[in-house]
Amino acid sequence: MSKFIEEIPGILLCVFLAFISKQISSITSISSLTIGIVLGIMFSNLIGLHLIFYSGVRYTLKSLLKLGIIFLGADLNFIALYSNGIRILLLAVIIVGTGVLLAPYVAKLFGFNDKLAMLLGVGSSICGASAIVATAPVIEADENDTALAVAIISLLGAIGVIVFPLIGSLLNMSDIQYGFWSGGSLQGVAHALAAAGAWNDLALEMATYVKMTRVVLLAPLTLFLIRWFNKTRSATDDRVKVKIPLYIILFILVGIISSIGLFNVQIIGQNLQGIIKSASSELILWAMIAMGLGVDLKKIKNVGAKALLAGSGVFLIVSLIAYVFVFFIF
Repeated sequence: MSKFIEEIPGILLCVFLAFISKQISSITSISSLTIGIVLGIMFSNLIGLHLIFYSGVRYTLKSLLKLGIIFLGADLNFIALYSNGIRILLLAVIIVGTGVLLAPYVAKLFGFNDKLAMLLGVGSSICGASAIVATAPVIEADENDTALAVAIISLLGAIGVIVFPLIGSLLNMSDIQYGFWSGGSLQGVAHALAAAGAWNDLALEMATYVKMTRVVLLAPLTLFLIRWFNKTRSATDDRVKVKIPLYIILFILVGIISSIGLFNVQIIGQNLQGIIKSASSELILWAMIAMGLGVDLKKIKNVGAKALLAGSGVFLIVSLIAYVFVFFIF
């Protein structure tokens, strides 16, 4: 109970900024998700995030985001997933493979160690900071390299959330094309969902399929990295636990329940599926703001331009490959 009390201030801060985001969104044509992340970055870097907020902000980003993703399953259409399934898997494999295979070249080009380059590649191609944190112990990466990779990927993802809808409009992309592109390109789950959600619900649905497939690939990739960086360690070493995240399993389960119509019931005069979808949107907005609150612009500045340039290069290549794939497939 005391732990939850510690988290309340940070959660309330995210809720408050979400309220402001929605008010601004109502008088502009800008998505509340985009506004939310900008407000989070501005608050953290101009005002400063007091220690009292840390626990709740982290809880919002780590736990409430996962709950929002689980609830997002209520809007899944597995018929659409089935019809596009092979293309989704192929896109995810290409993106993840690109990020991993680029790592050695990035290390050589910019003079980094292989592990920092791999963290940038994994963060760019799978699920942002979560993938970095998950794979860093497996490849025995230095803590400073891990923190640096997380900071860079978080910043690039935040930028992507803002510029992707603009680029999509300039390129006159369809809803499905944009959803697949953002889901296949952007780093973190929050980044992909925010950018797609700023477009429309169909784009969000498509982006979710692609992004969740990329996340699932974290498990086999981890086994591959064990072999690559720790050749003396068996891939079945008891010290290494490789699991598909529980929230991904629940997300799929909720999607199955939704697909057979069990959420299409009325509760207190409202459709249950609509209630769950609204809760999902709200939780994802809070998490988007929490992510913005975690972007430290000073830290990025202090680590130098080379690491940021390397991460930007990987991001650009991944985005271009995803766009070419989407353009020719759709």
